[in-house]
Amino acid sequence: MASIYVSRAGSHLRIRGDRIRVEHESDCLLDLPLRRVDSVVCMGPVQASHAVFTRLLRQGADFAFLSRRGDLHGRLVSRFSKNIYLRLRQYETALHDASSLILARTFVCAKLGNARNLLRKYYYNHRSPGLEAAIRKLEKVEKLASGATDIGRLLGLEGVGARLYFAEWDRMLRCDLRFERRSIRPPKNEINALLSLTYTLVGNELEATVASLGFDPQMGFLHSPSYGRASLALDLLEEFRPALCDPFVLRLVNLRMLEKDDFEHETEGGGFRLSDRGRKTYFTEYERRMQREVLHAGMGRKCSYRQLLRHQAEALARALLRGHAYVPYRTVV
Repeated sequence: MASIYVSRAGSHLRIRGDRIRVEHESDCLLDLPLRRVDSVVCMGPVQASHAVFTRLLRQGADFAFLSRRGDLHGRLVSRFSKNIYLRLRQYETALHDASSLILARTFVCAKLGNARNLLRKYYYNHRSPGLEAAIRKLEKVEKLASGATDIGRLLGLEGVGARLYFAEWDRMLRCDLRFERRSIRPPKNEINALLSLTYTLVGNELEATVASLGFDPQMGFLHSPSYGRASLALDLLEEFRPALCDPFVLRLVNLRMLEKDDFEHETEGGGFRLSDRGRKTYFTEYERRMQREVLHAGMGRKCSYRQLLRHQAEALARALLRGHAYVPYRTVV
């Protein structure tokens, strides 16, 4: 199955028989069999015919609509899953403080552990006292988080871990770009623009996945319910930020697939975003990364990152329905 990314302003999606086409003026940018498409991501001013929506929704495909900077405007999804029993169990667990806290601790500890492993990977190749100290401190923070007795304490420790982790990012960069610090709305530099876009895309895939399994994407355990927020998708995203998203961004810039002239500085808001050329490179590499196979120790076999997202969502569903502990995805160094 294929995901389509359309980011060229003024593009049109059309159906021609049993094929979907992306057209811009008189040019055909893409022509694929309709049956191969399971998701469409539209970035900026992109148009689609009614037939595109109805045919793709009928076969279970989802649409995501992003701003040119990469902010998610909204999603169009096919019919909601009929698995009411999973949603009931999800609500029961979320409303039970002790059970919810156990899951929240699991998400945070997996995030901190995977962040530590990413730093360790770079430390092996580029010895640095700063990286070594951050690795030790993150290990201590993860241990404290595993014993947190309330969500406020847990979130505080997550914040401490995030600051320790991102403080070392400039040491991991082997390019002309600098990270400095995490900034979101708007992203104040090129690295932050890439991080925000990647988190949005992977979060969107997780939201579609949990909804297809029967979860309510807006009811989370670590992230409290908030109007319009996919809290459960954000919960599952935590373990994948340092395991999937961050290494992908580091690879893009350290291998110089994306450089300074692949970005634009917005006059309004002062943030950064990818240029047309940068978006083309980014989406090509993103799809390549999502199809890349990695070894999952728990499964005992290789699977693509996209399959891995679904595997973890399914693991969470089984854990809730059977009363088992959820086992997050952990990287190995």
